[in-house]
Amino acid sequence: MKPTIELKTFDELAQYRRRIQTPASAGKQSGKKKITPAYILKNPLAPAAAFIGVAAAIFCIVSDMGFLPVYGAVCIALFGVMCAFMPAGRSFVYSLVLFALYPVIEIIIARVRTGAMPYEDKMFLVEYVPLIVILVVLYIVSLKLKDKIRSRPVQSVFKTDDGWKFIDMLLADVKPMQSYPRLAHAVCRIDPPQQVKTLSNSRSGVAKFAYSSKLLLCASKLRNAPSQVMEHFIYVPRDYDVSGLNKYFDKHFKDYDISVSEDPDWDVFRHDILPSDEELQNIYNERMCELMTRRGMNLEQVRRICYVTCFSDADSAMRAAEAAKENGFSIYSSNNQQISRQTAEDGSTVYVTALELESSTGLQKLNANSAKVMAFVREYGGYLHHWTLIRDGRGRRG
Repeated sequence: MKPTIELKTFDELAQYRRRIQTPASAGKQSGKKKITPAYILKNPLAPAAAFIGVAAAIFCIVSDMGFLPVYGAVCIALFGVMCAFMPAGRSFVYSLVLFALYPVIEIIIARVRTGAMPYEDKMFLVEYVPLIVILVVLYIVSLKLKDKIRSRPVQSVFKTDDGWKFIDMLLADVKPMQSYPRLAHAVCRIDPPQQVKTLSNSRSGVAKFAYSSKLLLCASKLRNAPSQVMEHFIYVPRDYDVSGLNKYFDKHFKDYDISVSEDPDWDVFRHDILPSDEELQNIYNERMCELMTRRGMNLEQVRRICYVTCFSDADSAMRAAEAAKENGFSIYSSNNQQISRQTAEDGSTVYVTALELESSTGLQKLNANSAKVMAFVREYGGYLHHWTLIRDGRGRRG
């Protein structure tokens, strides 16, 4: 993977990260929640709160209990509705703020009914409305701070054979900066062993420290065998005093070692840290399995899968197409052509051959299929671009 962008200072890198952080993170989000019976059964809080709120509101109205109980019941019902579209914590905050506005709404209703506003109500609003405004401003500030914390450069977290990898994928596009030619390798032994989520939070603390110190935490590794070990790979300036790292790790880790080596070309990151083509494909397969599961698709059902493979020249693509049948593939084509000429993302010309397999879409099967396809096309100098499900004579991405 060749670096493409030259950034000479940490501030330039931080600005670059902020500019692409949102689209880079958006790929991890599941998008809008699809409200289905299966979703409701798995998330009973939303319909339960909505039902209780509506029932309570009707009971309060029939019993003539006044406006406040009815308003509170409506807020409970709205909490349930919001839970279907956003996290329960955020729904609770919104419904609580709405309930806190009850005195203002009551005064407005009284003003509409009587056409006048008592002096006491006016003074109450003078004192109460600024408080609400302050609370809203503080809430907005908290969201901004939360987004800032979340914008730490953790772009990919995935499982490996012996543990987990946490990688700053954005650094793959950055040329090695001359001001960060040294690599600090921190090895932390975890005893007793801890849960992955706890260690992920610990890793986030290291990421925040590195960012505030203008250091580049490019990756972390969690290994579980033979003992639990967390490794951090941090690029530092040549004149950086490593004692700052030692102070941080002294405070947060009981048993650790830090070694510093010269790595001006970031060889460790580019060759040992970045995920391989197989790992990237497995990450893609896992996300597609999650997407198909959310859509209610049966992963055990045998489907037609089209693997789109690319080659730099037509001869290689043709030889791969001719050898496809002998290796258990068939050629998928909508225009009776075995290969097609297309333009790649970087503007270069590639020759595409679409290989078809009939297979189930469970994760293990998808990973095995991808490994088979990648090994096959690699013999002819090609690479796997992506796979699609074939439906009604057409391919569908993922």
